[in-house]
Amino acid sequence: MVEDQPDGANWRGTPGGDGVTYDTGYEYSYTFEVPGKYEYYCTPHKALNLGGTILVE
Repeated sequence: MVEDQPDGANWRGTPGGDGVTYDTGYEYSYTFEVPGKYEYYCTPHKALNLGGTILVE
């Protein structure tokens, strides 16, 4: 799930919403067009305070 992103960005993360998980081999791609910091997490790891950050320059 996308937690934060730059103004004007429209990244929605992987399809399916908050409760969907994917099996090994699942691939997803997205072309980021708005520079800035994108923060995200996956639901199973949110409780452990684990997430990620993508920096687009």
